[in-house]
Amino acid sequence: STDGTRVTFSTTIGVGGATPSTSGSGISFPATQSASTNANTLDDYEEGTYTPTLSFGGASTGITYDVQTGRYTKVGRLVTVSFTIRLTNKGSSSGDARVSLPFSSDEYAQPNLPGYTGFLAYTNLGTTGFIVGNNGAAGLPFNTSTGAYLTDTSFTNSTSLAMTTSYNV
Repeated sequence: STDGTRVTFSTTIGVGGATPSTSGSGISFPATQSASTNANTLDDYEEGTYTPTLSFGGASTGITYDVQTGRYTKVGRLVTVSFTIRLTNKGSSSGDARVSLPFSSDEYAQPNLPGYTGFLAYTNLGTTGFIVGNNGAAGLPFNTSTGAYLTDTSFTNSTSLAMTTSYNV
């Protein structure tokens, strides 16, 4: 290095002006992405939690949860997300079921979300997630093997739902 920088195994590196972590060795990315114009530059990495929310027809009147947890890892444009919800009351809203995601998807259609979905308290356990749109309200309607969206009538006051999947932002 011409600037005298020396990297050792015990060094923590800050990228894009990020303050290196004091909790151990590794690479620290800034809290806000420092976007690069080079397609081969990894300029965004994030791990975190979020609170997934269920809605029916875009509303969530009276929905309450016993469990409501979500985790994600974002590497560049790829987000891998896992969430679990367990209802104590499905509320009074009606319509197609949606579960929020931590980030909106990209503008390209991603109709089929690969991954595992566990849906309890429903007669057909084979459900597939679909990206709804690329705005802040992106979510997941669930499609049974018959091709019909799950709606409020598919849920009970004790339904549990879990999913792990990846999508592009």
